[in-house]
Amino acid sequence: MKNVQKAIKEIRVKHPWIGILLSFLGQTYTTEVRTMATDCKTVFINPDFVKTLSFDELCAVLVHESLHVICRHIFRQGDRDGEAFNMAGDHAINSLVHDLGYTLPVGCLVPIWNQTA
Repeated sequence: MKNVQKAIKEIRVKHPWIGILLSFLGQTYTTEVRTMATDCKTVFINPDFVKTLSFDELCAVLVHESLHVICRHIFRQGDRDGEAFNMAGDHAINSLVHDLGYTLPVGCLVPIWNQTA
């Protein structure tokens, strides 16, 4: 999708290391995921979800997925409950996304002191 590529270019300008990582991750467009997800090799992108986002929100979600890779969440989960581990990771990551200056879509998990999404 053209908007995704444009967002990645924008992220490369604002946050080069994150943007470069996003450029190296594969992209698969699928309705098998509700929003976006990553396995640390590929970002799985629901095109219907992308259509609901502003450009800044799209950048925020792409940065969010790249931070899951940077934090190596898929490798650190171990035997922990997957849903709870992902929610904890989302809280930590979304605080960083906010601190980087991005606006998350409404409904994202954010720490209580940072509830702007």
